[in-house]
Amino acid sequence: MNLPELKKGSRGELVKKVQRILKSTQDYIGYVDGEFGEITESAVQSWQVRNNLPDTGIIDEATWRTLSQIPQ
Repeated sequence: MNLPELKKGSRGELVKKVQRILKSTQDYIGYVDGEFGEITESAVQSWQVRNNLPDTGIIDEATWRTLSQIPQ
């Protein structure tokens, strides 16, 4: 897939994309602001646990793969 790793402190359009996806799955409750902070990290961990991934709170290749399967 070749998408960058995203983690706390990351920002930008890809973070917004992740926030929108996680909002659609009810994992993310914050604003879609492109800032990867505590709420986004918790949402990513929640998603990872539900998808049997290590709950690192970091969007790595495996996490991107599962997120990309969510219809936009």
